[in-house]
Amino acid sequence: MQITVKSTKVLKTGSNAKGDWELIGLTSTDGKDFTTFHKGVKNLKPGTVVQLDEVTIKDDKTSFKEYTVVSEPSASTSTAPAPTSGMTPQDWAEKDRLERRSREVNTCFMGISSIAQAYVTIGIDPCGAEEFGGVYKNALKWADAHFQMKATGTTAAAKPESQGEKDWQTIVDEGRAWTPGSFLTHVTKELGFTLADVRRILGVKDVKDIANFPQALDTLKEEADKGKE
Repeated sequence: MQITVKSTKVLKTGSNAKGDWELIGLTSTDGKDFTTFHKGVKNLKPGTVVQLDEVTIKDDKTSFKEYTVVSEPSASTSTAPAPTSGMTPQDWAEKDRLERRSREVNTCFMGISSIAQAYVTIGIDPCGAEEFGGVYKNALKWADAHFQMKATGTTAAAKPESQGEKDWQTIVDEGRAWTPGSFLTHVTKELGFTLADVRRILGVKDVKDIANFPQALDTLKEEADKGKE
């Protein structure tokens, strides 16, 4: 059963041998009411389209156990959740705008870093590459300023909270925050490692799989020192 979320709210709470539980009420845009014990439902935004699974109808009441998000609302259609959140429609729109801009900027920066890595692989300094060096230098300046702002808390950008955002995880190390792109650029320029070297030494399929950048950097430095002996 596929429905569009109008609102959600916690109907009852309690505890049993399995732990704390919440009974969540969900109302669809066509006026139908549903209940579930799946706690994730209370975080669904109005306008989200979901597929309800394991649906049960008893005494004219419909409940479900699982759900799958089919699509999320755009900034132009999203509205505020229950009043207890303290978020207005304008707050949600601004939050969506900032998140979208963050994804777009990160995608652009990762693309520039990938091009720089290609130059490094063939032995060319990307900063001096014709028709690219200027773009790369400006990107590095922006990244340094942006990451320093995030590390010192002078920006309003929200920090990633869940493992779902692991692709852009940043870990502050001595006042600097790392992303997969800036980390790879650093180790290729300072330590001379290629992407293949990083994968082999750290045992990962991609730089985005690194969970702790400072620890990974220490491991790579140790490997670089061994090569000098």
